[in-house]
Amino acid sequence: MDLPDGFQARLERMFGESCARSIVSTLTARPTTFRVNTLRASVDTTGDRLRSDGFRLRPVRWCPGAFVLENQDTRALTDHQLYRDGALYIQSLASMVPPLILAPKPGETVLDLTAAPGSKTSQIAAMMQRRGLLVANDSNKVRFFKLKHNLELLGAYHADDESPFVELRLSDGSRLCSQYENFFDRVLLDAPCSAEARFIAK
Repeated sequence: MDLPDGFQARLERMFGESCARSIVSTLTARPTTFRVNTLRASVDTTGDRLRSDGFRLRPVRWCPGAFVLENQDTRALTDHQLYRDGALYIQSLASMVPPLILAPKPGETVLDLTAAPGSKTSQIAAMMQRRGLLVANDSNKVRFFKLKHNLELLGAYHADDESPFVELRLSDGSRLCSQYENFFDRVLLDAPCSAEARFIAK
C-alpha cells in the first residue's frame, strides 16, 4: 500500500523508524465482509443461495451470520438480488464488534447515539429481534437520511408503525440524553473517528 509521504514521515516522528515500518506493514487491503440480516432472511438460506451463485464464503467464527467473501469483489455482492432485498449488509468486521460487546437483548430499551449510516444500529435491531425500543440518533442531517433509508431497507424501521420498534432522532446527543434520563438499559456510543488514517488509493 502506498501511503502519503507526509503520513509516513509523521509516523516515524511519533514512533521511530522501526516501529513505523511495523505499523505500515499492518495496513493491508481489507477483504469484503458482510452479515446476513436476520430480520429479512435466514443465515443458512442466504449462505446456500450465495454459494450456489458462485460466491465462496468463509464464516466469521466469533460473529454469527457474518462472512468473508473470498473470491469476488464488493460490486458482485451489491449487484446480487439478496443485497437489493436487504437480506445482507456489507459491513467491516471491526464495525460488527461494538454491538456484540453491547449485547442487547429482545425487550430492552437501547440507544445508539451516533447511529448513521445504520450498520451497527441494524445489527442491534436484529439482535433484539425487533422487540423492545431502539432509539437511533444522529446529529448530521445528510447522514440521518442515509440511516433512515438503510433501516427501512433492512426491515428494522417502518415509518407507518403505530408502535414503532425503532425511534429515529435527529438531535444533538447531549440534548437527547437529557430527555431520556435513566431510561435506557444499554447505550452504544461509537463516536465518529477522525478518519485521519484513511486514504483513497486513487
